[in-house]
Parts: sequence; C-alpha cells; structure tokens
Amino acid sequence: MEWQVPVLYFMDSGDYAPKNVGGYAWIHPNQVGWFISEAKKYASIPALAFFHILLPEYHDVWWRGKVSGIKNERICSPKMNSGLFTALLESGDVMGTFVGHDHDNDFCGKLHGISLCYGRITGYNVYGDLKRGARVIQMYEGKRKFDSWIQLGNGQKISTYTHQEENRDSC
Repeated sequence: MEWQVPVLYFMDSGDYAPKNVGGYAWIHPNQVGWFISEAKKYASIPALAFFHILLPEYHDVWWRGKVSGIKNERICSPKMNSGLFTALLESGDVMGTFVGHDHDNDFCGKLHGISLCYGRITGYNVYGDLKRGARVIQMYEGKRKFDSWIQLGNGQKISTYTHQEENRDSC
C-alpha cells in the first residue's frame, strides 16, 4: 500500500453562543456541510480533526468508555449539537478529534470508533492547575493507528493513549 499523507481538518468552533442560547458556540451546519463535502474528496485516507470547543459527545466518552488522562473540571460543551460527530462517524475516515477549551481536562477516549481527545494547557496567562505541556500525536505509515501522550515542559511523558482501528462490524 502506498503511503498517503493523512488529512487534517481544522474548524473554527467560535467562542460564545448567542445570548438566547447561552454557553459556548458550536460547529455550524454550513461547516458540517463543508466537512462532508471535503471528506468525500479524501475518502479512505486516515484523518484527524482539530477545533477549540469540544463536541457534546465528549460527555459520552467520559461516562461510557475507557479513557486515559485527567478530568479536573466540568466538561463545557455547547448546548446545541449540530451533528458534526455523526458526520465524522459516517465519513469513516476520521480517527480522532482534538480540542482545548477546558484547561483542566486532558483525557482521551474512544466513542463509536472515534477517539475524542483534549490537548493540554500550554499557556501561563490563563486559568488551569495542570502542569503546562502539550499533546503529541504520532501517526503510523500505512496504518489507521495513532499514539498520543502529554509531553510536559520538563520532558516527562504522561497519559499515553493508543488509537487502533477495530472491526466496526462486530457487536
């Protein structure tokens, strides 16, 4: 199999929702449509997606699945669910999503075959009690697999996580 460069999707999740909704913004339907259109162009190529504000499904992965990492604050997703997770799932190519937003969470877990991961707080001019660091992602040539971990400023590697594709036909 010839190595294909992975597809990386970057989407603007906005900041705050309109006052009549409250809370945080969400990925809008036109962005979901854009993703669906782009995903068709790159079908079968492994992909990752990045945005700041998490999807509502991050609640589910925390309560339903095996996770690696820390949850030290409430999961603050938008009140509205625009269907991006379903679009990611139906594309069949997105292995994982990576978000920020909740500075004291850094966990990864898998929901319906897609890994939902937080980054790690990096800056010093914002709230957060976790040691500063960064989430590192290592992909593997010719495989639908990635490893990820938190690299702290002192070089220490913590919270390792592996995403490995599974047979989706099994119960």
